[in-house]
Amino acid sequence: MVSVRRDRPDALYVVLGATHPNLIRTEGEAYRDRLRREVNDLGLREHVLFVDRFVGQEELGRWLQAADVFVTPYPNLDQMVSGTLSYALAAGRPVVSTPFAYASEVLSDGRGIIVEPDSREALAEALVGLLRDGVSRREIGRRAYAFSRRMIWREVGAVYRELFTAVAMRAEVPVEVPALAANA
Repeated sequence: MVSVRRDRPDALYVVLGATHPNLIRTEGEAYRDRLRREVNDLGLREHVLFVDRFVGQEELGRWLQAADVFVTPYPNLDQMVSGTLSYALAAGRPVVSTPFAYASEVLSDGRGIIVEPDSREALAEALVGLLRDGVSRREIGRRAYAFSRRMIWREVGAVYRELFTAVAMRAEVPVEVPALAANA
């Protein structure tokens, strides 16, 4: 945010949501506490907002609609999926992310920007680039939104219906069903 703030003095980075319960059990709030200290030490309190509570789907949607860019800077590249990343795609938001497997897959083909892990410079460069370039930001968001349409429940249900129909049509009905033994 130090680099982003130099170029975009009105930028606000929102850390949204409560710490995951599994992380609370193993580490408590150590990670978030470290982030808060760093924000204070760098003089970024007016540029970073911590919303330290669980937010439901409706509120998450409002936050996403208000965002210019969504960021998943996960340090753990073994992260398998990200529900909030899926929601950001569905909201048509451009995404900047580290290259964990799910992000690398869904953000390919111009649907987002992947940055190298642990590189503040690469993250800042991608954010500033998107914040400066509204045309690219909208185009990436449009691609993300179009891609996400296949993930909405109506579309997923239709794929399952087709699959179940295909399986049912191929199922062979046994010619003779053995009778259950009366004395069993």
